[in-house]
Amino acid sequence: MQQQHDITQEWKRNFNIAYTLGVIYQRAFTVVTRSHFGSQALGMPTFLALVFMGLFYVATADSFMLIWIAAWLICLVKRRAESINCAAHIPSQYDGVPRDAMMFTKSERIARMVVEPLMIGLIGLGLKWVYEECGWSPAGLPWFFINGMFALAFVEVVGKSVWDRKIQAIRDAKLEQQSLMEDYQNRYGDQ
Repeated sequence: MQQQHDITQEWKRNFNIAYTLGVIYQRAFTVVTRSHFGSQALGMPTFLALVFMGLFYVATADSFMLIWIAAWLICLVKRRAESINCAAHIPSQYDGVPRDAMMFTKSERIARMVVEPLMIGLIGLGLKWVYEECGWSPAGLPWFFINGMFALAFVEVVGKSVWDRKIQAIRDAKLEQQSLMEDYQNRYGDQ
């Protein structure tokens, strides 16, 4: 029994590490593709995304990665200003509006889970084709985008699952409260 508990704890720890890495990778794209983040959403994962992109540049020596980082930094300044201006109207951990992906669907959930990852993947495939046509190694920016597609989808699927569990917990609490009220009224209602 203890061994099973240890395996479960290790699996949870590894999953949490994978999710955290996914969020960091996701921020390397969403700072550019989304707007109106919550005031606390662009914290440590965003800083670590910058570090990750820098390490990716060092590992691949793809100079176009520097252009992406520069564009990302410009967008980050804009997103921080937006989050300060919208702090009273948006939850503090809100992950931004996928404004580009919303052009293809009315559902924010579909935009986040399907359209946005597909857009990033298609850009990556297009970059890969351009790099190969020019005789450059696609190990840099193209693969950064292609792999980013999976990180975006993974983070959104996990986020949806967490959200659904929160909704279920609220429903359960409501039903328990109703049951407690009925029990109380049955016991003490006539007094």
